[in-house]
Amino acid sequence: MTPNPISERIPLKYRFGEVHIDMQIIHLVQRFPPDIGGVENHVFNLARKLSERHKVTVFTFGRETSTGRFDSVDVVRFPFVEINWRTGFTRLSIKMAAELARTGAEIIHAHSYGFTHVDMAARIRRIQKKPILLTAHYDRSPASSKIIKTFRTLYDNFIGIPTLNMADRVIALTEHEKRFLNREFRVDLSKISVIPNGVDLEAFLSPPEPKPLIERYGLKEDQVVLYVGRIDEKKGIQYLIRSAKLVLSEVPRCKYLIVGPDWGALRMLKDMSIREGIAENIIFTGAIPAEELLMAYNLCDLLALPSLGEATGLVVLEAMASKRPVIATDMPVIRELIEQGENGLLVKRGDVEGLAEATVRLLKDDKLKRRMGIEAFNRIKLKDWQHVAEETERLYNDVLSHLK
Repeated sequence: MTPNPISERIPLKYRFGEVHIDMQIIHLVQRFPPDIGGVENHVFNLARKLSERHKVTVFTFGRETSTGRFDSVDVVRFPFVEINWRTGFTRLSIKMAAELARTGAEIIHAHSYGFTHVDMAARIRRIQKKPILLTAHYDRSPASSKIIKTFRTLYDNFIGIPTLNMADRVIALTEHEKRFLNREFRVDLSKISVIPNGVDLEAFLSPPEPKPLIERYGLKEDQVVLYVGRIDEKKGIQYLIRSAKLVLSEVPRCKYLIVGPDWGALRMLKDMSIREGIAENIIFTGAIPAEELLMAYNLCDLLALPSLGEATGLVVLEAMASKRPVIATDMPVIRELIEQGENGLLVKRGDVEGLAEATVRLLKDDKLKRRMGIEAFNRIKLKDWQHVAEETERLYNDVLSHLK
């Protein structure tokens, strides 16, 4: 006898809570909190808001099949095998595929172009003639070798682009991403909707006092430059550390708080800070809880994002919500958030001296720093997750109305 689908076996109190149910929605993502990352944060906040009106479940991966809740979000985790197909690691789960084939959900919303769970879900839904939406979350950084470039081309043409064509709608987080998807992947512009990343303004309006972090890391008399994100060479932290030596020659009472999980670059960056003679000023916290992250934003003087590529720049939104100016790499996605000299400063990719000059400028000018922080907050007000969820809900309804 075939067992009931997992989504039907989850007790109602764990699945849906006491909410008004309109649509059955499954969000599909490779990783989900407590794992930390931009996509993870996006899916969590979107699912959290949508679950106030709909029956929302997140499908993701875990060591074994499990059901439960994270915060207010219902989550099913599936065991998987991990595959490295030379363009990155992806996860495959036969149990997840079987569950997607059985589900009666009206909407499946898959996240992140280039991953097996998205390709698999698109093909299952196409066979079933049921709707699927795809948020690409895509930033194409330069290929590190000819073989990687070759594998990317093969994937794009034989798997990835067909997946995009199978989706009923493709969501881009920025206008830049929309143009990229149209130009490089030949996705029809009429099929792409731009729904930006969001920020939980309510949490940032009343942040916790940062005293615990100040005491833990000895920051009482220091100005603080904050970085938030993966500890990964792609994020350009190496340029931030090299610039720190120049900054400290002019602003000696300054500490760099580097927040995020290690993605392979931590040892290299620690060694670099030792070689530069500034190890005492570079603090690697690792991943920290959400409440402590709010403290970090609350205590910092500015956020630095020297990344080599970004899909959305979510941490820029969070800094803006915290009324903090941002110094970031000048790239199209970031220019949609930061206007040079108004709510932050933009520097060229890998420009160590430019990064140092911008940092010193803000650290030495409290009036400029405050003005940019206030302007940043004023620009972020319409990017609350409630607005993002409402836009997404309208898109779901539009997709379903065209199927009737």
